Amino acid sequence: MGFVELLKKRAKESVKTIVLPETEDIVKKIGRAVQQECRDRSRMPSSA
Repeated sequence: MGFVELLKKRAKESVKTIVLPETEDIVKKIGRAVQQECRDRSRMPSSA
């Protein structure tokens, strides 16, 4: 399960949490940034 899906699942489970469209957009951006970071790290040599 991806990071974004996990956050969405958590948000749905927490009824008190109101997810605004802007918040969802931020969550998507963070999720993409995290995935990009992971891809970049996997490309790096271990000595870096």
